[in-house]
Amino acid sequence: MMRRDFLSLSAAAMVPVRKDAPPIRSIDVFQVVYPTKAYFRFFENSERPTVVVRVNTEDPKLTGWGQSVPSPVWSYESVDTVLATYKRLVPALQGQNPTDLANAHQIMNRLIGPSFSTGAPIAKAGLDLALHDLAGKIAGKSVPELWGLKPLDRITISYTLNPQKLDDIEPMMAQGRSESYQHFNIKVAP
Repeated sequence: MMRRDFLSLSAAAMVPVRKDAPPIRSIDVFQVVYPTKAYFRFFENSERPTVVVRVNTEDPKLTGWGQSVPSPVWSYESVDTVLATYKRLVPALQGQNPTDLANAHQIMNRLIGPSFSTGAPIAKAGLDLALHDLAGKIAGKSVPELWGLKPLDRITISYTLNPQKLDDIEPMMAQGRSESYQHFNIKVAP
């Protein structure tokens, strides 16, 4: 067994399979573009293209949401490749138990195999997130609780700086501090 297969299966093993879970009825895919606050070298414009996924079950009250955030400048996946990947994966997941994450990963890896890469990991991540969200809703737990962890009361997020020149760093950090950020990621490149 390859390391990536082990990691995928071990993460799925943390979520109990519920035999009484309503099967996946359909999966909706939405292309969404949202604005960014500033320049970021991995985006073509001041917009962030993404693909949002909604997994629907036979119970209309139970849906799970996920998101794939591709960046063709950073990886080989783009919005177009994620959408094409979903055309292949979505039909195979319909009718499946949404809490059987190991089975979902086996299906996805059979259809888009991990060969020279992990096989469309960003696209698969969106479906994985939606299935985790759905499994939590079915169990009446948050995702951390599904994994046996205590949910955090508060999440600290960081402010990402992508300066075009070194002199931009201090003013950018001052802007972040003025918005109450305390943690900063500075993206630099030649």
